[in-house]
Amino acid sequence: SEVERSDMILTELMGYAKLSEGRVEKIDVKQELKDVLVEAFPPDHTFGVKVHENLSGILPSLVMQRAHLREIMLNLVVNAREAAGIGGSVTVSCKAAKNYSIEFRVKDSGAGVPEDQREQIFEAYFTTKEKGTGLGLTIVKQNTELYGGEIRMESELGKGTEFILTFPTRALLQDAML
Repeated sequence: SEVERSDMILTELMGYAKLSEGRVEKIDVKQELKDVLVEAFPPDHTFGVKVHENLSGILPSLVMQRAHLREIMLNLVVNAREAAGIGGSVTVSCKAAKNYSIEFRVKDSGAGVPEDQREQIFEAYFTTKEKGTGLGLTIVKQNTELYGGEIRMESELGKGTEFILTFPTRALLQDAML
């Protein structure tokens, strides 16, 4: 019954993430990412993690709900911060990519994801954290795909993990032309 109850909670949460009332708007990705970095690494933070940012000059806007983009970015940046640990580093980059898309990357210098866990990383309830819910990356994937985006992970033991997300910026225009 606990598994069924948990499944119901997840289903409701994912339904909320997908259908929550909110305004779809044009978002300045660079500004949103800067805001997320300040939230994840406040000026007086004591995480002991170095942050490197590489934000491309001009980026097209994304059309989506601001809360969804913020949740995606914040979840990945906080996960990277926690994985990097004291003395580690997090690199966040964002650039315009081919086919009118934006590529967003978050890389940590942590331990990496073992081979046997890589298939499960986006599954609900899967976590390697002591106090994790196993919902964070599931919601990131859900919200990314909701807007026609793609997410993938690259990881090497002892060298860290990188999440690469690609979001289309002209999906609405392209669909209208078909």
